[in-house]
Amino acid sequence: MKFMYGIMALALIVLAVVIVFWLWCFPQGTPDQNRPDRFQILLEDGFTDDSLQVVLNDSVLFDGRIPFEPYALEAEMPVHEGVLMIGDYARDETAVFEIQSGGKPFRLRKDDNGNILVRK
Repeated sequence: MKFMYGIMALALIVLAVVIVFWLWCFPQGTPDQNRPDRFQILLEDGFTDDSLQVVLNDSVLFDGRIPFEPYALEAEMPVHEGVLMIGDYARDETAVFEIQSGGKPFRLRKDDNGNILVRK
């Protein structure tokens, strides 16, 4: 009989450890309902009909042909800083920009040689 009580006590201890681990890894409650700040990227001059892929950090924002100008893309604001990569399929080139958190839109244009530049 004492053996059965020992097994039952051990089973309750294991169950308690599983419940504590579950609550620790998966906390209850609702996530914050605050809408994250939005970050806007404007493709302004020279991008019409270009086939581009726009990537911010590890998420693809756009992959296709730009139908009109100015073309606006939105994403969540990077927490500290991020990397914006724009791949041009026709030229087989990638432009890389560092993004700082801030409220201003990121404006891009193409120069006469087809290089992607930040508009000040």
